[in-house]
Amino acid sequence: MTFSFLQRSLAWALGVSQQSRRKRHLRSIESLEQRVLLVATTDAAAIPTLRVTVTSFEYSSTDTDIKAVLENLSTGSSTIIEVATSSLVEREPRVAMDSGGNWAVVWTEVASSGDLNVKAKLYNKSGGLKSGPINVATSSSVSDFEPVVAMGPNGLSSQNADFVVAWTRRTSSTNKDVFWARYSNTGSVLNSATAVANDSSRDESAPAIARAANGRFIIAYQYEFSSTDDDIKARTYTISNNVVTPGNVTNIIGASAREQAPAIAIDLDGTAVIAWQQYNSTGARWDVASRVLRTNETLW
Repeated sequence: MTFSFLQRSLAWALGVSQQSRRKRHLRSIESLEQRVLLVATTDAAAIPTLRVTVTSFEYSSTDTDIKAVLENLSTGSSTIIEVATSSLVEREPRVAMDSGGNWAVVWTEVASSGDLNVKAKLYNKSGGLKSGPINVATSSSVSDFEPVVAMGPNGLSSQNADFVVAWTRRTSSTNKDVFWARYSNTGSVLNSATAVANDSSRDESAPAIARAANGRFIIAYQYEFSSTDDDIKARTYTISNNVVTPGNVTNIIGASAREQAPAIAIDLDGTAVIAWQQYNSTGARWDVASRVLRTNETLW
């Protein structure tokens, strides 16, 4: 599971929701300025004894690399790992770790032509490279960016020893869609690029992803209803006998306002909290709100 700033807040909110989720269907967690939500160059994931943090490191205006710091929380030792060090711009890193300490990093690479590609690498608990770089989405005919990643709970099991990447794909100058793909614990393709949402008349972007212990995963995303109205939607996927089955698209929030930048956290049974920022025109500020998505794809 990936733990960003907002998701750590979500993990706390999810614990609270187990006790009080029936009391309020929609709640405002807190009000804060938009700038707080824009800390997007660093991401971290952890299990009780290990933590990995990834960040983009700018060498120059034309060369940005991806680095990781793997920390052993028991001994206090740490290792810096060079994830992506080409002469290109590599940015938007995200990381996820399974319960065995295996971890996956995804990032966006800006090709010399200006094309945007999504790449990934898979590491073991000692920081050794297991697979990569993996070309998640590298077609020159489209631009792929805003990647996120979630891992199965145990890198030693066969059912859930995999990771899922979701990202935004710009298919034309007027259309963006959200896609996902799944990879094994050796980096081989289990499910090739598949659309989460690809309405040709609407933009879908800014995906967020989380995964439960049984392999179930949820992808939330931003849906542009109009130039002044963005909504948040989500889709749940279940896995049985290594077959992924998509659920219906759930409309998380569809008010006539700007709801953007979803984030998600999930508990062991697959109940999720999805949060987003929404513009408060009365106070001329951005607030944060959330809803709980049940395992049967209904909302609290």
